Amino acid sequence: MSDNKSALHTEWQLLQNQCDSYEKYALLIKLVCVFMLFNAFVFNGISMYLVLFILLMWGQEAIWKTFQSRIEQRIIILEQAIMDATSSIHPFQFQREFIANRPSQLTLIKTYLQQSIRPTVAYTYLGLLLIVFIRCYLW
Repeated sequence: MSDNKSALHTEWQLLQNQCDSYEKYALLIKLVCVFMLFNAFVFNGISMYLVLFILLMWGQEAIWKTFQSRIEQRIIILEQAIMDATSSIHPFQFQREFIANRPSQLTLIKTYLQQSIRPTVAYTYLGLLLIVFIRCYLW
């Protein structure tokens, strides 16, 4: 295996591990919300502050997932380069590539919103907000 291919494999492994760790932290963000809701039920502290906290955590996960998507984009490029024997992709160019293709602030905000409505992200937060709504207005 050429040095370039070896370096591409190494970068792929590093980024894949990083991508997986982002999933773990996204789950942790969700678990913090569930824990906060549980505590609010136990201590009868459900209020609009809890709704704001859930919305804040939902936005935080959307930002987190946007960071993760940057890694995913690079992984896809690396996978194509590893398969293509004549690839001119250089290893370890993650930041340089991002800076060269950096989105505008408006595009970045749009990406955050797109990430927030992905089913794997929105499902938990919509459920938590529904529980708060039921507890506040129907219970």
